[in-house]
Amino acid sequence: MGLILVLVLLPIVILASGLFIYKFQGKKDLLHLDLVQFIYTFILAPLLFIWFKTFFFLMLKANGGLNQQWLFILDTTVTVVLFYLYAFIVMHSLTKTFRLKSIDPLYDLFYHNEYIHLWLSHLVMVLGSITLLVLLGFLNLFLPQNISMSYGWLTMILVGSFGLGFLGYLAVMLADPKQKARLSFTRISKLAMGVGFLILVSGFFIFTPSFQASYILYWLVLTFFAGMTTLGMFSYRSQRVKNRVDAWIKRLVHFDWGKNHQVLRRD
Repeated sequence: MGLILVLVLLPIVILASGLFIYKFQGKKDLLHLDLVQFIYTFILAPLLFIWFKTFFFLMLKANGGLNQQWLFILDTTVTVVLFYLYAFIVMHSLTKTFRLKSIDPLYDLFYHNEYIHLWLSHLVMVLGSITLLVLLGFLNLFLPQNISMSYGWLTMILVGSFGLGFLGYLAVMLADPKQKARLSFTRISKLAMGVGFLILVSGFFIFTPSFQASYILYWLVLTFFAGMTTLGMFSYRSQRVKNRVDAWIKRLVHFDWGKNHQVLRRD
């Protein structure tokens, strides 16, 4: 009964809140987004999507004729549609913020755009990805999977994951916005990699998982972070490795990579 009441009241509260705060647009900023648009994007829209997913899931579960495969297909389809819808909500919030700022004839739209593009979005994507991977690995420690695999195959897969960590490190370096800041993007990212690796290693000593496929997600994430931190450490201590990493990055970047507007320090 309590869940049904929440499902009935939640959309009413969300829509009423959205209508009430609409008139306050253009008054305050948060993370260089208009505060009202920030609330729409990061609070109200996610709550509505959770409501829709929960309601949809309960309807599917009520139909006992659907097997697990069809439940997965339908749930995944709805999730993908919601992701696309959310992408357009994000685009609207950003462009709406630009529209609200354009009233000021001295407003620097390019600076605003590059702050969100170069610094904020890159940092959130990297730190968010690292956090989700660590959570995924840790979750496997609590929920072992019903998977069987020989030690040989498991070892080969983990060696591949270690190598994939090298690519992950290169991907992070490609996202570096090259800003002249006291705490650079590279330092923050390397710190996050190191902290994530230490958390996963701590999980090994606390939970002592066996070297079996039932903990394959944990071992995959651990070896991936081991690959990233290993390349990051050697590229810092060895000029030869650093030159090699720079050569790899140079082969991957687009024509004007690194020639970025300084958004953390304005003249």
